Amino acid sequence: MGRFDETICDCCVGPMQCVLEQLTGKEIIFNTFGGSLCFPIMEVKNFIVSGEVFGGQKATIPICNITTIRSLKDEQFTVNLKPIQKNNKGECVCCENPITNFTNSLPRGKEVSIRLFDQTVEGTIGDVGQGLVIVEEENQNVAISSCFISFILTN
Repeated sequence: MGRFDETICDCCVGPMQCVLEQLTGKEIIFNTFGGSLCFPIMEVKNFIVSGEVFGGQKATIPICNITTIRSLKDEQFTVNLKPIQKNNKGECVCCENPITNFTNSLPRGKEVSIRLFDQTVEGTIGDVGQGLVIVEEENQNVAISSCFISFILTN
C-alpha cells in the first residue's frame, strides 16, 4: 500500500487509491459527483483509476471525486485498509479524523445509514481504516470515502 502522508492527498484519496490498487482486474461500481460507472479496473496510477466500460470506451476517474465504490451483487471484495492515523493539520483534522474515529468506535456489524452528498448507504459496519469505511449492504461491499460523509444514523 502506497505512502501518501507527504502529499495533499493523504487522508481520503491516498487510502482509496490503495484499495483500488488491490482491486485491479475486478469489476467495480464507482459513484462520483458526476454519476456512476461500472468497469473492471485496468490501471490505478497518479490518483487516477481507469478501465474499459461497456462498448469499448476508456473510462478515467480522478480518485478525489470517488464517493464510494461497490462490489457487484453477490461478489464481495476483501481489501486491506490503511491503519487509522492521527492527522494534525488541514482538512483531515476537521473532517476525516472525527468521522473516522466515530465510525471506528461503532461495533463491527452495527447497522448504519450513511448519507453522502449523492447517495445513502444502508448496511452494517464491516471495517474502518484511514479515510474509508467498509459497509456490508445487501450482499455487496461498499467502500465509503470518509471525507464525503454528510451524516450517519444509528439505532
